[in-house]
Amino acid sequence: MEFAKLTKQMLETFKKKNADYGDSTTQTFKEFGLMSYAVRLNDKLNRVKSFCKKGVLEVKEEKIIDTLMDMSAYCLLAVMDIKNQKE
Repeated sequence: MEFAKLTKQMLETFKKKNADYGDSTTQTFKEFGLMSYAVRLNDKLNRVKSFCKKGVLEVKEEKIIDTLMDMSAYCLLAVMDIKNQKE
């Protein structure tokens, strides 16, 4: 699967989740700064570590690829918030 296709898929997932959560990541960033993303990313990284150790995730509905895609989206959201903060 190519990069452009994955980023398009990530955008579609982001749109769906954003409809549910609104701009909660940006609001949390405004309140707590970059640490808000560090915490979210650390939670996701812990899932990846758990998968690496056990070879399976406890939440069967979420696959390791979903976790990695979420991490990518959080990184891009953090970049957006940092850039918007500077403007």
